[in-house]
Amino acid sequence: NYIFFIVNLILLIFSQTTNIFNELHLYSLMITSIIFEVFWLVCYKKKQFDKMNNNYYNYIINNSITNEYNAFAMFLDFFTNTFKNNKKYTEQMSKALSCIIEKHCDNCKQQERCYKTHKNEIIYDLKNLIENKETSMNFKNNCLSIQEIAKTAQALSSRMIKEKDSSNIVLLAILNELKIIIKKYQTEIENKQLIKGKSIETFHNKLHDSLYDIKQIIYHKLFIDDFHIDVCLNKIDKKTIEELSLLIKNVFYIGCQIEINESNNETILSIFPEQKIHIKYGYGSLSSKQTELCGDNYLIKSYSNGHFLAAISDGMGKGLKAYEDSRRVLEALDTISYCSTGINTNIEILNLLYILQGYTERYSTLDAVDINRSTMTANIFKLGASNTYIFHNDLTYTKIENNMLPLGIEEEIEYHNVKIKDGDMMVFSSDGIFENVLEEEKIIDLIKNIRNEIPQKIAYAILEHTLANKTKVKDDMSVIVLKFEQIK
Repeated sequence: NYIFFIVNLILLIFSQTTNIFNELHLYSLMITSIIFEVFWLVCYKKKQFDKMNNNYYNYIINNSITNEYNAFAMFLDFFTNTFKNNKKYTEQMSKALSCIIEKHCDNCKQQERCYKTHKNEIIYDLKNLIENKETSMNFKNNCLSIQEIAKTAQALSSRMIKEKDSSNIVLLAILNELKIIIKKYQTEIENKQLIKGKSIETFHNKLHDSLYDIKQIIYHKLFIDDFHIDVCLNKIDKKTIEELSLLIKNVFYIGCQIEINESNNETILSIFPEQKIHIKYGYGSLSSKQTELCGDNYLIKSYSNGHFLAAISDGMGKGLKAYEDSRRVLEALDTISYCSTGINTNIEILNLLYILQGYTERYSTLDAVDINRSTMTANIFKLGASNTYIFHNDLTYTKIENNMLPLGIEEEIEYHNVKIKDGDMMVFSSDGIFENVLEEEKIIDLIKNIRNEIPQKIAYAILEHTLANKTKVKDDMSVIVLKFEQIK
């Protein structure tokens, strides 16, 4: 529109100030320009939705997350306020209401009229009187026996047992704490950095305009440190996979790695955060009695967001009961680890839920290490666990000690953040090994001498050494050995 205006203005000036151009030609050009502009304005229709840009992209993602967690927090508030009375209190309230109705309402000449139009409201007003709360104006103005009813309600209120049972108190406390955790969860998700909308748009269009027959691109997660994108095609050969993988790495501005999943008629290239270290691991366990299950359980798992989780849980007691308790801890930890929140938030939530069932007095230790293979850092959590040892290439080692009680006892969770170096080896166990041997330095020397062996062989050697030497008590034993190798 601006161009048309400027052109017409120039033509008008020429027609008035010079005789170089024929006026008829100039006016013809001006009329043609005006007709074209009108035609453009009539025919051109602006799109009904806004063009995607970085700010709008971030806004819609963050806004949807905020709304979701705000709605859940509101639900928790509602649940806490609505279901705070236990079964015994509800039974006593029903008896108190029946007492008032029999004593006052059944003999009132207005009962039929009141019950016909306001029965539910009257019941709630009577309940409010018993609980020393405000009643409705309709009840105050129309009830003929309000003074006598109030005296009866006060007498009944003083006789009612309003103490909540222990399980109800625990439930309310946990719901209150859970609101805090959900808020923490929400804050962390909101503050996680998303991949810029412009970058995703460029990536998407480059693949769209390529010569490859891509059926669809599925965006599962779009956080900078936790993304998962699937590029789906009809079945393609190995050479095409290599070419397309190279194109993806060139147009996707964040360091990434590509996993190939193939079926009979489809090829999927899954894009995940880049990993900078390989992790080799070994594990071993022995029961204190051959006829019983080992009460320890372990979890060793790699996740698509570039994280690697290794954990040992030791159930209280021995045998099947201890085994089941420790297994549930690790299954819960595995399940929550698929969330985009950090491991510290996940373990705080898990700890809180175990506080909820604390009245059963069934506790389990948790010794967990979360390794970020993109940043080469490890977060180590020790809840009632034994020491962790990190052996370095120069034969020195770092000892990380436990300062916390088992899962579900303390509300505050502490963890250690350490930087992983190329060639490091991490060893941790249940309390049947390092804390149980009489001479800890002997087992440390053993590990130093065999550190070049594969992790599985080292794990077995640690168990054999513990069996062959004197221990403080006969206990279940579990050990995990992790070796780190930087990807060149």
